[in-house]
Amino acid sequence: MTREPQAAYLGLGQIFCVLVLDWRPIWSRHAPGTLPVRTSDAHELLVLRWCSIPAELDAAPTVLAGVAETAPSPDADLDTLAAWRESLPPGVQLTVLRASALIGPWADRPGQYLHTHRPHRAA
Repeated sequence: MTREPQAAYLGLGQIFCVLVLDWRPIWSRHAPGTLPVRTSDAHELLVLRWCSIPAELDAAPTVLAGVAETAPSPDADLDTLAAWRESLPPGVQLTVLRASALIGPWADRPGQYLHTHRPHRAA
């Protein structure tokens, strides 16, 4: 599957950048901040999520792609996954998302041009 950064949305008003590490819906997480685990009754994808400050948003796809290059196989044991998670840079989170939270490629995300700089005219 593709390692193209994706736009995701949880219905809370903000679109965020993710990179899917495992497209198989076999992941779950018991509580926020805990390590995602593979389970037979899971329905979520394993993703890297950009959680840094908005001013650094332009760097998100590049940073996530670089971090993904160092990722262990999704089939690695949980100790390996946990150790790798500890090495993630600030602003990058290993988490899970339902496939329905993905809305398409990050480059084509809705609203991406709303916050571009517009020169103000003098009155």
